[in-house]
Amino acid sequence: MNMLVLSVIGFVVLMLVVGIIVSKKVNDAEDFFVGGRQVPAFLIIATLLASEVGGGVMLGSVGLAYSHGWGAVWYVAPVSAGLILFGIFMSRRLKRDADEKGYQSMFDWLAGRFENYKPLRAVGGTVMLIGFIGALASQFVAMGTALTSVTNLSMSAAIFIGGAVIVLYSTMGGLLSVMWTDLLQACVFLFGMIVLMPMLLSRPEVGGFSGLAASVPDSFFDVWNVNTGQWRLTTLVTMSIAPFVRQYYYQRMFAARTPAVAQGSIFAQAVLVLVITAWTCVVGMCTYLINPNLENPESAMPWVLSTVLPPVVAAILLGAITACVMSTADTFVNSASLTFVRDVYGAIAGELDGKKALKLARVSSLAIGALALVIALFSSSVISAIMNAWAILGGGLFVPMIVSYFWKKARKEGVIASMAGGLLMTLALTLLKTRVPAIIGGVLVSFLLLVTVSIWVDKTRSVSQKKVG
Repeated sequence: MNMLVLSVIGFVVLMLVVGIIVSKKVNDAEDFFVGGRQVPAFLIIATLLASEVGGGVMLGSVGLAYSHGWGAVWYVAPVSAGLILFGIFMSRRLKRDADEKGYQSMFDWLAGRFENYKPLRAVGGTVMLIGFIGALASQFVAMGTALTSVTNLSMSAAIFIGGAVIVLYSTMGGLLSVMWTDLLQACVFLFGMIVLMPMLLSRPEVGGFSGLAASVPDSFFDVWNVNTGQWRLTTLVTMSIAPFVRQYYYQRMFAARTPAVAQGSIFAQAVLVLVITAWTCVVGMCTYLINPNLENPESAMPWVLSTVLPPVVAAILLGAITACVMSTADTFVNSASLTFVRDVYGAIAGELDGKKALKLARVSSLAIGALALVIALFSSSVISAIMNAWAILGGGLFVPMIVSYFWKKARKEGVIASMAGGLLMTLALTLLKTRVPAIIGGVLVSFLLLVTVSIWVDKTRSVSQKKVG
């Protein structure tokens, strides 16, 4: 058994041990979902970093840079802009509201503005589950891609083994387990970033930054020279609104120790995202110069580890890739479980007490993880899978979550129509593969439905009140 395989096994075992230890500190759903609401800044920053930098970045973004150079900035950099806006307008308010009213999920917060209207939580939770299960499947595909590059495992076996471990430790410890394993994973990833780039730049095929600039194709410096205009627009919109529609950003704000910690963590994440974007571009272009003939660009990072670097360094960096994928996937498991327990089940059957909610949370984590594993077995590309998942969330949730917050005339009926219509339009355009970007169509339909239905409800009520009067 070679050192690369041992490094993966060792890292996986470590995550399971952490999950077991942390699980002993979890007493109820409050601990499982929002970590007791006293999480310090360093842990919030670490878990946000680790959650964002998953297979989509380590495999997808590096793969884009391998094919298109600096054009890869379209995939990750827009998240930074969205984070800045989220930090300015949302972070402190979310923390204050959650402390005052006990919110655990993003739909607790949304429904709280509409007399805790339960159908709103159920519909929103359903949209969220669809998106997160797809996103989780993409991380299992990324884990499979990384494992198959250094082992003799088939893709199916690699997906199953990696996914099963992630689901198990996420199920045991909830958000606390996710956060502490994320801290370890973020440290490994940052170490990998620091080590890998100078080693690649020093390769004779690359020749440092000057050699990189002189040797890569001129098209690599044209940020517009990546895929189609439709793809760039879709990616820009999808990734910039991502923080507003992902459950785990709201969870981290609710879990933060203070409103200042919540906001500061978001701003720190925005800076780190830009740094990581530049790093993935340089790594991808270096890999292209070392071997420009890879059949699958998304295998660029695993290929470097398995064939270019010294065994010890490769083993450490493979741990970094494994860390990134696991940290993002465990966040998705926890967020999807929260959505089911609090929003879907809670809206239909009523809220459970702490112990019963904790039991259901763990069972639902296992079920959601198993469903995502099945979907992952039929997926092939990390980046396309996760883009489809985020498009579903953006098309179905951005307008009802944000526009209804700032537009005081929004009505609960309009919010539900907005969610359902945005989701259906996004799914339809995704399946039909039209020239209209799915998320653009979803957001537009969602906005129109929110406005028209809300106005119609007001007029109907006004007419009814006049008749009564």
